[in-house]
Amino acid sequence: MSPRKRLSSKLIDAIAGADIKEAVGLTENTKETKTELPDWIPAAPNNSNANKMKQKVIFVLDKASLTLAHVGNIIRVLNPDHHADFMRKKKLDPYVHRPDIVHEALHQIMTSRLCMSGRLEAVYIKTDCGVLIEVSPRTAIPASLDKFCDLMSKVLQDLRVAPSGKSVRGGMTLFRLVKNPVTRHLPVNSFKVGLSCSASKAVELRDYVSDLGGADVENLVFVVGAMARGAIDSEYLDDLVSVSGDHLSAASCLSRICIALERKWNIL
Repeated sequence: MSPRKRLSSKLIDAIAGADIKEAVGLTENTKETKTELPDWIPAAPNNSNANKMKQKVIFVLDKASLTLAHVGNIIRVLNPDHHADFMRKKKLDPYVHRPDIVHEALHQIMTSRLCMSGRLEAVYIKTDCGVLIEVSPRTAIPASLDKFCDLMSKVLQDLRVAPSGKSVRGGMTLFRLVKNPVTRHLPVNSFKVGLSCSASKAVELRDYVSDLGGADVENLVFVVGAMARGAIDSEYLDDLVSVSGDHLSAASCLSRICIALERKWNIL
């Protein structure tokens, strides 16, 4: 077995978190059982050449819950729908471990006209344990949560996933773990906006987005929380805004952003 496919104790600490590593059964002596996935992981159409010189958008999904646990004979991303008994036994909060939030968020982004037009540069997932995952805009997200959890289990253990029928060594990857912080992967002259219902600055999103970006702004970056409770990391943001007086889901926020950008860039 190659070193890439071994789940080292250091990586376990990063992905599972030292505070729950023992609880979920991941230790240095844990024997890895490889997650077997069917060869169905597709790639969306590539429109990058036609849009190479156009302004693009990057999304950061912050504090997503993708916690690996040794459930039975395999290592899986915890999903309360299927691991309720396990989580109850380990005294883990099902409202914290919510992979469905990031699943719905990614599905919203990747099926948008914005993405299909080639104006999506990348998506970054920052997990609640500090792991940073880069997602290619060519990635087609599985429709079911079960398959998504299987896929993310594979990503977190293999460190990257290539399109079906292609080798990772071939160059292109759909998912890959990258180094923190996320700012090292963002264009220098990008404008970074965070969305939070508790932000003091309330905006009408369509008007706000239409005024964003000038000749000196290469890309727009939107940071949206992918957790049930908590606040996004706002230290590196240029602006923090609220787009609704109500608590919106990550998918709802992203839907509004995509629609506003499609209007701004005349994407039909």
